[in-house]
Amino acid sequence: MTRLTSTADRLQQQIVSEVRDKIRDGLLKRGEKLPSEKQLADQYMATRFVVRRALRQLEGEQLVEAVQGVGRFVRNQPQQIKIKRRMSLPIETESLEGYGVELRSVQLKKWPEELREKLELKEELQAVQIIRIFKVFEQPLALEKVYLPAGRFPDFKSTLSDNRNSVSRALYSQGVKSYYPTDYQISARNAEGVERRLLECPTYTPVLDVKSVFHDDQGLVQCTEFVGPSDRIQYSIELPERPNA
Repeated sequence: MTRLTSTADRLQQQIVSEVRDKIRDGLLKRGEKLPSEKQLADQYMATRFVVRRALRQLEGEQLVEAVQGVGRFVRNQPQQIKIKRRMSLPIETESLEGYGVELRSVQLKKWPEELREKLELKEELQAVQIIRIFKVFEQPLALEKVYLPAGRFPDFKSTLSDNRNSVSRALYSQGVKSYYPTDYQISARNAEGVERRLLECPTYTPVLDVKSVFHDDQGLVQCTEFVGPSDRIQYSIELPERPNA
């Protein structure tokens, strides 16, 4: 097996990194043809061998696909993303590697009727509703709705902004050091109207719907609903044991 020199290795990683960034930033669109091996070799002053290795690495990451006799293209669909949610103490954490989170809205709203009845909340109580979109290379993967008791977290919007739109970090900064799931429901259904628009998916798209409720020793912390097309995500959960009373 031919051993790459350190210079060739650096060039290979430079090509991979720059092409990857262009795809992620939308400068190279899905389905767009990449420059030829010769053009890339001239651009980076590299050998065809180094360019070919870089392109194969991008193919291995499922960002690029080769069409025999035509060339290489940005994949129309990025790889299926594995989202691992660890409901472990002290705080809930998400595996964010490989995708980004876009904050769509934060607003005061009445609690959804389903949650209000489940949690036996008074009708006049309000919730802080947060809607986030999980994306990879500009393609929406899933959306998440988060509801927090407004009476307990009255300044959560500014706290969220101070914590880079991370709900877990914002909760931690407001004194929520640990919490645990008290209810969990996972189901499959078709995407609804607003969900289809936000997730850019067609009618009758099957989605995974994960609903959860979290408490700590002071009471209700948050309710979440995670919705994602079943062909775009793999969702795994690690649940801790509930602390002893």
